[in-house]
Amino acid sequence: MKTLEAIKEGDSTKVGGKLRRDWEDEWKAELSAFKLSPRITEADKKKDVKSWDRNLDSTLILVVQQKDCGDRWILPNGVHAQGETMRQTAERVLHECCGENLKVQFYGNAPCGFFKFKYPKSVRDESGVQGEKVFFYKAHLTGGNLTSSSVLQDYKWVARNQLNSTLPPDYCKSVEMFLFDEK
Repeated sequence: MKTLEAIKEGDSTKVGGKLRRDWEDEWKAELSAFKLSPRITEADKKKDVKSWDRNLDSTLILVVQQKDCGDRWILPNGVHAQGETMRQTAERVLHECCGENLKVQFYGNAPCGFFKFKYPKSVRDESGVQGEKVFFYKAHLTGGNLTSSSVLQDYKWVARNQLNSTLPPDYCKSVEMFLFDEK
């Protein structure tokens, strides 16, 4: 403890066989040799929207085209199964859509947002159901890759500033309500 205090006070006593100023010289040399990794990746250069190893200054959001949703870009979604919690449904749907290789950490047990819509009148009259409410869960990608599935038609990773041009307008408003601004 006395040695640490002596170093803080500028004493040039030996610590671990070296003088304090020798340690400082080594640290300064190490700092001057330090180079930041490039912010532009190979995926950026190739404009590969299927890679999450790009656009490193932004948070990327996974959007998909699911086979039962036409050519609309949306967040991965599916139907709640009897006996599941809402979070279990979100986890299952993500793996059914994107494969088991995608590793994510879900935030919380409650949804962070929702999107509510009405079916067209013809569908309402035929089914007797007015519409749907889609719940959103927030998750953080920790590793892995998407794999093809029977549900997934296409996917891409987009930055928040690209959501307006990617997602349907009303849907996008609901999604943006639970996203934090990147500043």
